[in-house]
Amino acid sequence: MRLIKPIAALLAVVASGCSATYSYSTVQGETISPPGSSYSYKVPNGFFIEKRSDLHSTYRKYETGITFQIGSAVVRVSEQTLTPSPAQVANVQRAFIAQASHWQNPATNWRHLNIAGARALEYHLVGLTRDGKHQEAEEYAVFKGPHLVYVSCNWESSSDKGHALDGCNEVLKSLRIKG
Repeated sequence: MRLIKPIAALLAVVASGCSATYSYSTVQGETISPPGSSYSYKVPNGFFIEKRSDLHSTYRKYETGITFQIGSAVVRVSEQTLTPSPAQVANVQRAFIAQASHWQNPATNWRHLNIAGARALEYHLVGLTRDGKHQEAEEYAVFKGPHLVYVSCNWESSSDKGHALDGCNEVLKSLRIKG
């Protein structure tokens, strides 16, 4: 029984790095809530809104990004619609972990959390961008009703890890998901 759509697209964030069109907004503290999405969050201090032409994937929708002004720290938020009922979330989480164990660069350091009043998984990824650069990510998969909201915190340089994680923590604190 397929509980969720294929989620191989999760590695797309770690494998990013392709050419894209970018535009930026510098309004810190602005609330981000793409029309039609179930989530919202505030842009942390030191970050700006990244609007890219290549953010949307086959499985995720309503993807937004914020980028630290210096370096490679990036926080992205996106959403996927789940097919099971909310009562089946534990089954979806088990299926999610099982699929992740077969990724080219398997996720590590799994933790079960509660984020924005919902069940969540935290995990760590290490891989290469499409142009061959080393990249790491701290990922969060938040399960609320029919929504799976991803918060992806990425960095290429170890000197940017703190910026990425600080920005990610601020996004997670302000994250709201409609049930």
